[in-house]
Amino acid sequence: MHPISQKFVKKVDLVIGKLIIRLMSRIFRKRISIGNVNSISSDSPRILIIRPGGLGDAILLTPAVRMLIEKIPSAKIHYLGEKRNIEGAKLCYGDIVEEFFLYDSIRFIPFLIFNIKKYDVVIDTEQSFLLPAVVARIVGRVVFGFDTTEKKKILDESCDYRFFSYEAFEFFRLFSKVVEFILDKKEKVGEQGKINKESVIIKREDVSWDDIRNYLRISCDFRDKHFKLSKILVAPFTTKREKMYPEIQGLVDILKSRFGEVVEVIGDRKLSMEEVAYKVMNSEIFISVDTGIMHFRIFSGRPYVVIFGPTNHLKWASAFATVVRMNLWCSPCSKFAEVPPCPRGQICMKIPVDQILAQVERLMN
Repeated sequence: MHPISQKFVKKVDLVIGKLIIRLMSRIFRKRISIGNVNSISSDSPRILIIRPGGLGDAILLTPAVRMLIEKIPSAKIHYLGEKRNIEGAKLCYGDIVEEFFLYDSIRFIPFLIFNIKKYDVVIDTEQSFLLPAVVARIVGRVVFGFDTTEKKKILDESCDYRFFSYEAFEFFRLFSKVVEFILDKKEKVGEQGKINKESVIIKREDVSWDDIRNYLRISCDFRDKHFKLSKILVAPFTTKREKMYPEIQGLVDILKSRFGEVVEVIGDRKLSMEEVAYKVMNSEIFISVDTGIMHFRIFSGRPYVVIFGPTNHLKWASAFATVVRMNLWCSPCSKFAEVPPCPRGQICMKIPVDQILAQVERLMN
């Protein structure tokens, strides 16, 4: 989606979203009712995952989606995303999701009309936008989501959102509430003997890497691919210029002078999503700014260097990341992936090249 249209969508969401939620909150005053619970299919619940936004969040949903189908294997899962994240979602869990839909497409209108109250459970994974919750309320019988904004008024069940917790953990916590709800429903209709509920529910409130480690699998099989692999891969491009590293060309020049042709810059030419994922996962050294494709690295479990400035490294850097940042009092300043205007000339991204090179050399040694 073009940046201009993104700004337009955000304005529409802010104005119209609040108005619709106020109206809907008068209609849906009560939490989950017995009627809603009993209307859900216990055999093969239809579940819709709504994921607006960029590629990164779609990738970080992977552990939660895989946990959901493992705990509720009879579920029929659908995905509603947008053009800029749909290919990544298909690559990560296309083996699990039965159908993918786009909301930034003309086909969204018939989708909405023909699916009114057709989904047993809808999971709104959006952190800030309001309209995804409105869509969820229209097509879903029971709606789950984060309690970050006014949209919590029209959710049946909400999950608190932690701004300094790794994003994959937060998705996992939200989906764990869905699993617990569906299993409770199965008990209500007399299926206690068919499940061992204690063995499948994530009990603790704080999710850790141990909880999601077994779910860090990508659906794409690369064994028959013949992509060229570089020893050192650099990902300097992002949709937000505030996250760009201004000395990236100098960094790349130094790397090439030291290591020659083994250095590759990714994102300056058109590659398939499969090739991008393969290169990010398998390069020996990976250096990136805070951008969506860097999250493919978590599937390999290999270390990487990531440059952070205005965005929250605790939210977006995995346990495998070596974070390089300025540690300023004003950084991070972003919230819900929005970066406010900087009165200090984006000083948080003016990191000396030597600091980044030192971390690269440490990993190589």
